[in-house]
Amino acid sequence: MKLQVRQINDLDTLNSARALLYHYYVEVLKWNIEVENPSGIVVKNSSKGLMLVDNYDECSDWFGLFNEKELIGCVRLHWYNKVPLLEIEQYAAAKENLDFLLSQKKELKIVEFNREAIMPKFSKNKEVLMNIMNTVFLLCQRKGASILTTTNIAEWQKLYEWILFEKLANIEFKYSPNEPKPTTVYFAQPEQIKYMLLRMQQMNLKPHVFAEASILEASIKV
Repeated sequence: MKLQVRQINDLDTLNSARALLYHYYVEVLKWNIEVENPSGIVVKNSSKGLMLVDNYDECSDWFGLFNEKELIGCVRLHWYNKVPLLEIEQYAAAKENLDFLLSQKKELKIVEFNREAIMPKFSKNKEVLMNIMNTVFLLCQRKGASILTTTNIAEWQKLYEWILFEKLANIEFKYSPNEPKPTTVYFAQPEQIKYMLLRMQQMNLKPHVFAEASILEASIKV
């Protein structure tokens, strides 16, 4: 495998990421999308097939994990100072449980990390998952940002536990009453991210990961 992490800057690649999201969340994980949802998530057709689109697509920074030219994974970030409300703030249950953090989003420089997806054939491969996470987390750490994310997907929960991503104790909620199980919340400030990066480096990630983070750092303005 020849892996590379790149920022997604063109519509064609963004649509590939959106199609991957549909495949991963809807077809594989059986995500039930409510017609009325605060994120504005809808299913659209495209040359890439069915894809998930929402109100935060164009105000987020997207990153893709590529094997040669094939997109095999993606994540996105939205920054505290680029949108009036982080996506998570649109959900009453999340805001109620996380107001103690979200009320400090500017001081903590919170970036919301979400829409993480991976081709199912790589979902059990820690090294593949680490490549995109290490690059994006290193970018956040260099920007002095804190990372906030949530998940109820077992694979990601195990991965976050392994890299020492702190789960906020006694905080669980559902974005929607129809979700099969509550989501857990993870939060890390720059000093904590440093230790997570050290943990990930134990996977002997290739040097390109760190070069890519430097390139991305120069291109992302916050």
